[in-house]
Amino acid sequence: KSWLPQFVTEKALLVKCPDLSGESCRSMEAMYHFTEYCSDAVGILFLVDPFCEGEYDASAGINGFVCAQRNRLNMSAEYKLKQPVAIVLTKVEDERSILDDFPCQIGNYAAELNKETSRMVEMYLDVEYGASNVVALTKHNFQQCSFFEISTHSHASCGSETRYQYSPYRIEEPLLWMAKSFSLI
Repeated sequence: KSWLPQFVTEKALLVKCPDLSGESCRSMEAMYHFTEYCSDAVGILFLVDPFCEGEYDASAGINGFVCAQRNRLNMSAEYKLKQPVAIVLTKVEDERSILDDFPCQIGNYAAELNKETSRMVEMYLDVEYGASNVVALTKHNFQQCSFFEISTHSHASCGSETRYQYSPYRIEEPLLWMAKSFSLI
């Protein structure tokens, strides 16, 4: 609430936030509904649950979306999709955040800080989490992408700032990045 008035403009964007951990994209029917839902969005925040396994594989959702968008746009694989995509690792309250030593971007947006935190989350997904397929699919298929971690519940700290129970953690950062991608801030 405190950061929003600074960035209000007359422009509006349709950004969609599919939860790849809660949407099975294994069947053709499920993939069709998923890609139809996302197709008209100018930007997408793919939510990835670090504790989800099996049929709710994030890479299946990303790959299916990419294939459907390429087919819908009659676009070959040599070109990257223009929709900015944020890969958002959720539920960081359940373990130590990899970004605890970095300040939160509350009330401002710092592109260089975002690049560094995105690189850290990307490395975590690639090496420690074992989601190298999510990282590779995203970087290979989208012109603009960034990686984030968030918690909608709570987290102990944010840099030097103490956070309290049931206090959202870093939830505005993917939205600020998306707004910056469209020159809204």
